[in-house]
Amino acid sequence: MSKTIDSPEKWNRAEERFIDERVFLFKKPDYVESVVWRKYMPSLAEVHAWGCARQAEKRTTKQVWTYEGAATANVGDIRDIRTQHGDSVEVVHDPSDGQGDHHAHLQLRFGTDEQHIPQRRTDLKEAVLRLFTAVDRHSCP
Repeated sequence: MSKTIDSPEKWNRAEERFIDERVFLFKKPDYVESVVWRKYMPSLAEVHAWGCARQAEKRTTKQVWTYEGAATANVGDIRDIRTQHGDSVEVVHDPSDGQGDHHAHLQLRFGTDEQHIPQRRTDLKEAVLRLFTAVDRHSCP
């Protein structure tokens, strides 16, 4: 799986690092984040080409949106995330939204105990972020 990284929202260009709290948001009500499933878009060059196409599209409305590269993690490692509450992260193939066969979601799944969901969401976000460590930087032409 690869997560495309853009600035200024997810990448601090001055410090050359993630803006940790912005890379994965997992917002209510669905608690999902879009990712590129490398099973369907195997090469990083393809991911970068897609990111550059996205940059061109975004710049029609946001002049400062820049594709910075992609961070990659192993699907099995993501699926192995489990907390003491039975919380986990599900990988869901979702080509139906028109973004292509490579489109997938990471979706937070909470155990049966519904207490302390905000903190548990934060714990899962941090576990996911730890797996997506390095950004393979790219500059679009």
